[in-house]
Amino acid sequence: MRILISDKLAYRLSLIVIALGIVLRTVTYIQNRCLFIDEANVARNIFERSFVDLAKPLNYEQYAPPVFLWIVKCCTLLFGYSEYAYRLFPFICGIASILLMFIALRKFAGNNGIWYALTILSTGVIYIRYASELKQYGCDVAVTLSMIILALSSDIFKMQNWKFIIFWFIIGSVAIWLSMPSVFILTGVGVYYLYQCIHAHQYKKILTLSVLGLLWIGQFSLYYLVILKPQIQSDYLQNCHKEFFLYAIPNSGEKLEHNINVFNKMLAALGGKWTLSIIFHLATFVVGIVWLSKKQFASLLLIIVPLLALIIAAMTNQYALTPRLILFIMPLLLLPIAAGLHALFLIKYYPVKALLVISSIICIVNFGGFNLLFNRMENEELTKNLEFLKQQKITGPNLYVHNLAGPAYIYYTTIHPEKAKWNEMANAHILFWNSNYDSLSQSIMGTSALLYSWAPDDEIAAETNKFKLLHKEISRQVVTGSQVYIYQ
Repeated sequence: MRILISDKLAYRLSLIVIALGIVLRTVTYIQNRCLFIDEANVARNIFERSFVDLAKPLNYEQYAPPVFLWIVKCCTLLFGYSEYAYRLFPFICGIASILLMFIALRKFAGNNGIWYALTILSTGVIYIRYASELKQYGCDVAVTLSMIILALSSDIFKMQNWKFIIFWFIIGSVAIWLSMPSVFILTGVGVYYLYQCIHAHQYKKILTLSVLGLLWIGQFSLYYLVILKPQIQSDYLQNCHKEFFLYAIPNSGEKLEHNINVFNKMLAALGGKWTLSIIFHLATFVVGIVWLSKKQFASLLLIIVPLLALIIAAMTNQYALTPRLILFIMPLLLLPIAAGLHALFLIKYYPVKALLVISSIICIVNFGGFNLLFNRMENEELTKNLEFLKQQKITGPNLYVHNLAGPAYIYYTTIHPEKAKWNEMANAHILFWNSNYDSLSQSIMGTSALLYSWAPDDEIAAETNKFKLLHKEISRQVVTGSQVYIYQ
């Protein structure tokens, strides 16, 4: 028996997986969970700024590429400032990513490997989440896959030089201003074409690539200096992501352990944190790299070069390997995993094939977000607590909003199309991160409430205990990502 499942069955399975991925994303989008703090802050920037101002560094510690923001702003101008309108473009990108992944996989692996990698991307919670969230990470995935497919489909030797330059100048320009990490992928595209020119002894084509490279570098340099540099070098961003940078020279056991932990988290985000998942993905990835190096080395450069560039950026504290920030690289890791799985299925020893199928199914079941078909994805359900406050007849002057809950509170009471629903809670006191809760508890009279979102438990306990010294807690409500306490 040469293969365990037929190509026809594997192909049909891939089509079923595509349909399942689209359904999961559609259901999650329709569920319309509340905007959480980062989403709310992006929404505020889009609401408050013109198209021109969206090309400048954002307020509220947010970072997003201009073209992404422009597209989302167009959606809000057409459909209003609801969660649906804000998340429409990420949702479209999420659907597109599944189809693009299928196309890319068919260029790197056979059907016996495609179905698995496609299932991981289609059903993984992290991929579903960012297909229905007002952040650019789902868009990054679609841009990455688009450029890989375009590179494999565009023959530098068959296109006239000027057409090749114009074509990739347009593609590269859109990518740079639409997706921040696209620079890693463009580096891979450049090396991919450079290798082909050298291998075919077409050295004159290198001049064409040089011109194109200068156009890309010029644009990214402008983007970096105007938008990225002030953000990347901010103390806030450096402190926020320091645990996801790499040591360039791990010359101690502690530094080496740190680097290993970062790579483990990267593999866990890719397809699961379980030991079996990490071993399975690491093994199939290595086999896939070896397989592709023998079968299609030039195409392999589109995977290896961006990955190496990303690691170098992490070693120089220019790009953190935080799971959401490296979502764009996940498809490039899944491509060799699919190729490796396909290669292993060609082994004639039947127990190996059975082991591969069993391991694949276990990894998919552990990692897949199938429960999202029946259970609502939640993150920061602030409106549930606003409704609770409304029922308790708490008004804005008696409501004190923790600084982490402030962005979502502002969105729902001043921007959302149904903001009139929360009129009673308008003009609440939005506290600062260093507000003095001792003085606050002494100054308020009557019935009052504290509203929280995502604050650490010990911080909430310390602050609410100060209120309990002078006030009696009469009610509370705790929901996903939000808490409210009412005192008298």
